[in-house]
Amino acid sequence: MPDLAHGVVFDLRGPMAHFRKYYTNSSSLTYAFPPRTTLAGIVAAMMGVERDGYYELLQPPNCYFALEILEPVRTVIFTVNYLPTDETETVARKFIEMVKTWQPRTQIPVEIALPAQKGKWLCYRVYLWHSDSRFLEDLEKRLMEGRFVYPPALGISELLCSVSFVGRVGSASEFRGDAEVSSVVNTELATVNLEKLGEIRLFNEKMPLYMRRIDKGRELAAPPANFIYGLRHDNGIPVSSPLPLEVKAGGVKVDGKHLVLMEDELRMS
Repeated sequence: MPDLAHGVVFDLRGPMAHFRKYYTNSSSLTYAFPPRTTLAGIVAAMMGVERDGYYELLQPPNCYFALEILEPVRTVIFTVNYLPTDETETVARKFIEMVKTWQPRTQIPVEIALPAQKGKWLCYRVYLWHSDSRFLEDLEKRLMEGRFVYPPALGISELLCSVSFVGRVGSASEFRGDAEVSSVVNTELATVNLEKLGEIRLFNEKMPLYMRRIDKGRELAAPPANFIYGLRHDNGIPVSSPLPLEVKAGGVKVDGKHLVLMEDELRMS
């Protein structure tokens, strides 16, 4: 459990997102919300930490996350035309060559996450705790000023997002037992009270938790985990809904709101 006095809260907002499911191949499917590995990558990009160089910095026991889905999500599938290139060719040169020779593009189905209601934007609220007070102060300053080393994006670089600083974590305490939990939940840390679920629809996502650096790049540092979240309809309008849970571990009450941390430290190898 992190030091609950050292945390910040910020929102990620954008018109669409693509958080590619790690087990998909030819068709690129998306998660409805950013996995923990993606959140760590977004923070690392904002802070300017090199690729594959931030895993220990942004993993337990140094760093912890909780995530709320503030705007309900739907998904649609588009067919995207990919232009084949290699490291020695620029995209512009390859495009000119393709036009001259009528070289066909490669068409790939890509699933995109969109807000469930028209006129809305996706919005994810991120809670972050870190053991290094200097790192946290630097992150807080960047969030307040909107000054990042690399622009944040919702999954892929083409889907840029805005980041708004909500504030420091205020009153926070650990809890266990029955609660209405507003965050996405690692199923290893809580169980659903089915009797109280009512008309709430339950969704499940199987996601990676941690990465580690290896000679040839990176790999999963722990088995994937299952995350759940709730959705209900209010007069036909989809609304994100807290889940009635029995929390066994990782419960954090922040300013009266019940959350569950994303981390299952027992899975770390």
